Amino acid sequence: MPVYPAYHRIRKGGPSTFPHDFIDYILLMPVIFDIPDSLAFNDSLSVEITYVQMLNYNFGSVTLNLKNNYTSMQTSPLDYQSVDINIVSDKVIQGFEILDIPEESSHTDHSASAHYHLFNSPASTNYRCVLHLDTSQLSSWGFSTYLDSPPDDGNPGFFLYTMEEDALPALENSALRLNIVIDVSGSMTWEDRLENAKAAASWVINNLQPGDYFNVILFDHIVRPLWGQMREFNSTNRNLALAYVQNYEMPGLNGTNLHGGLTAALAQFLPPPNGVMNSVLLLSDGQPTVGLTDTYQILQSINSQVSGAFTDPHIYCFGIGSEVNYQLLNALALHYNGISIFLESSEIVNTITSFYTEMRNPITINPELSISAGVSDVLPDPFPAIYGGIQYRLVGRYSDLPTISIGVAGNHQDTCELQLRFCTLRHRNSQSELRSQNLGCHQDRQSADRILFSPPAF
Repeated sequence: MPVYPAYHRIRKGGPSTFPHDFIDYILLMPVIFDIPDSLAFNDSLSVEITYVQMLNYNFGSVTLNLKNNYTSMQTSPLDYQSVDINIVSDKVIQGFEILDIPEESSHTDHSASAHYHLFNSPASTNYRCVLHLDTSQLSSWGFSTYLDSPPDDGNPGFFLYTMEEDALPALENSALRLNIVIDVSGSMTWEDRLENAKAAASWVINNLQPGDYFNVILFDHIVRPLWGQMREFNSTNRNLALAYVQNYEMPGLNGTNLHGGLTAALAQFLPPPNGVMNSVLLLSDGQPTVGLTDTYQILQSINSQVSGAFTDPHIYCFGIGSEVNYQLLNALALHYNGISIFLESSEIVNTITSFYTEMRNPITINPELSISAGVSDVLPDPFPAIYGGIQYRLVGRYSDLPTISIGVAGNHQDTCELQLRFCTLRHRNSQSELRSQNLGCHQDRQSADRILFSPPAF
């Protein structure tokens, strides 16, 4: 009997004062194996699972985490372990590696492979794979399917669309009010996370501009701001901040007061004048364990603090490793005009330095979807602010119509009107195809210039 995936919506808590109700979207995929009731002596049993996984992509880096540390359940040696990875990419591959193990790897322009074999050893190491792609090539792709017998009463068509856009020219240089908030709890000692976070924060501090204001807030179970309020960027304050970051030594393996670090950062903001962005750059690798720890309560608390203060903060969340609170960081970024990026320790410096320019010049922070009749259950809702170099995904369902179009529009720095046409679905005989359209930018200036950007490759 076939088993179909089903989307379920779960509403947590009571009435919400959040801009949009806090909802978890879960894709349930039952997995059933027909296992024999008994096995004879010396028989072996193999189970193979084939699936599609959407990987993290940021500024050309693609990461795949394969769990293989089972020491909490079994420490005895295994006879044989192996990993064989083969990759084909439309984009040019510039590098591929599996961290922490001596793998055999190679790559050409459009393919890569890695192989690792281990005998008579416990399964004690996760495999963290990183693929580096050419960022000069934009990508846009998607797929869709139409079910003759849908699993519920919703529309029978399902689609996913992924897009990536290049940065637009800055029409003006935005000044920053920037709080750099860094998790310094005990787990940040793993895999050089804290040292890489220090290096990234130092790079950002060195690249602030005249007219910017900033502060550095470290937190474990205690919130440790450098200053009681943000200070103007100048050589004196730059050197004080660099010394604070680079000379910090962890006093012990302490807890994670993420809520306290965030609220301390947001409390230092005032309503921003035109051309100024209040921004929080958050780096954390774990779950909140001190102070408020419930995800929904943290979000409600942050919303209460921001609501009515008119500070319009942008919260940029960088989650390190695989133990982070994805739900919390995603929600913070979605509702506060930011991004959430999940990465490995080795990617911290490159990712944050790549994003810094985009942070000062988002493509649009107020995108609005336009959806033709027949499309439903479109996520994410609201659609997040759009920054160059980052992939964005749109999923939803559609009805039995010949053609369905979905688009997004916005403004670039309040003066440039954007039309980002995402995709067109064409349904034919229980099958469908999804095609991307172009991106255009029309600037209203005295010279009446019109700038057109080439469509992403599909």
